Amino acid sequence: MRPICFFFFSIFALFLFGQVSDVDLLDSAYAENNPKKTLDILLSIESPKDFTDSLQSKYLLTKGIAYGKRGIEDSALFYLNRSIEISESQSFNYLITRAGNAKGLTLFHAGRYENAIQTYQEALMVAEENDFREEESTILGNMGGVYFQMDDYTAAIKYSQKSLDIAIEINDIDDIAYGNLRLAVVYEEIDSLELSILHNSKASKSAEKLKNYVLLTYIEKTLGNIHKKLDRLDSSLYHHKRARYFAELEGEQENIASTTIEIARVHLENGQFEMAESEALNNLAISNANSYPLQAKLAHDVLYQIALKRNDYKKALRERNEYLIINDSLNAVDTKERIAELEIKYETAKKEKEIIEANTEIERKERFQQFLYIIIATVVVFSTIGLLLLIQRFRLKKALLFQEINTLRVQINSIFGGETQKLDLTLDQINEGLFKPLSEREYEILNEAISDKTNSEIADTVFVSVNTVKTHLKNIYLKLGVSNRKEALEALLAKV
Repeated sequence: MRPICFFFFSIFALFLFGQVSDVDLLDSAYAENNPKKTLDILLSIESPKDFTDSLQSKYLLTKGIAYGKRGIEDSALFYLNRSIEISESQSFNYLITRAGNAKGLTLFHAGRYENAIQTYQEALMVAEENDFREEESTILGNMGGVYFQMDDYTAAIKYSQKSLDIAIEINDIDDIAYGNLRLAVVYEEIDSLELSILHNSKASKSAEKLKNYVLLTYIEKTLGNIHKKLDRLDSSLYHHKRARYFAELEGEQENIASTTIEIARVHLENGQFEMAESEALNNLAISNANSYPLQAKLAHDVLYQIALKRNDYKKALRERNEYLIINDSLNAVDTKERIAELEIKYETAKKEKEIIEANTEIERKERFQQFLYIIIATVVVFSTIGLLLLIQRFRLKKALLFQEINTLRVQINSIFGGETQKLDLTLDQINEGLFKPLSEREYEILNEAISDKTNSEIADTVFVSVNTVKTHLKNIYLKLGVSNRKEALEALLAKV
């Protein structure tokens, strides 16, 4: 907060004393990461046409990058192409590589992967000829990202590894962290989980040097999930606890809550019901204190599953009721019918018990009269009861799964008024806190994806191919840190 305040104070002071030149403003805009602030500063430049060619190219580059970050692709490409034209005519090689990289990113976010690769290759050639090692690393890493989206995992690994090698050579800790993370993502996608663990661990070490606790929380949580896939529950628990530790260092209560619920889930899968219950209650306390209804809902879900494992239907019903009450607060939808469904299942379980007791009594009374018949009848009765119990359990699990899916759909219809185009969250709100922001195209795809529409229906709506929709969804899930539409919805609901 202080550097931002100092920046604006400096700008104000310079204006006050009449010492701010157009060049100073351009340098400030060039160094600014926030695209809106960048464009505001550029608008304050009085005579950009009076700039020299190099400053004119830098001005156009800065403007193009800002529009690209905001997802306004046409404007971004217009200004970046003009910057490249001026730079090439005057051999401003560094600006050529910067503009080329920015143009490649813009084409990448627009889903124009082949064009992005060609642009990156042209910029990479200039960077290599002029020994711009840092730019080489950045461009190669971005090329790896494009090939990943194209499902060319061999090329993705090749270019990501080249990028990482350069980052190690020049000792760029930030690029080392993200280079390893990029490789970890690719290896996880192709189920080379051991290699994914290796690169995630290396990324974690670099992030620790940078004291980037947000990145560390993400990496450690990812490691926890991978070890869970491999059924290494002790290792999974270790990494999820580390994720919570870094979340606590960052002071992000919502991340603390989310990592705590992951710890509870590992304990649950490990059959450690008391520990799972303790962590779920811990999550619930944090969630209630900070008004995180989605996290509270997840806590009640874990407590509900624990109750089912213990065959404690009364507690299961109570936790499910709490879960549904929170859903009501989120989506204002009447869920009495679903509560009644669970109550019926509870009553059915009671009746099953009464049937067993009744049959036992009948068996006792008839034993002396028809001994052989009773033995046969007992076998039939208990076999029938066992079958009924198995069928009942199957139906309960099936109904509960349907209920969870239906709850999410009702929640979608309530929050978005049944129209996925009317997403309450703006693109800027969604991008807040993401390592890589969503583009406007991805934002449009995301709107369609959280509805019941199939990929084919989404493709028809936004006038692209089904493969392009799949590619956009993979990119969206990667940026949001989720694996599917349900998790994407939950991530969005957490921001509402």
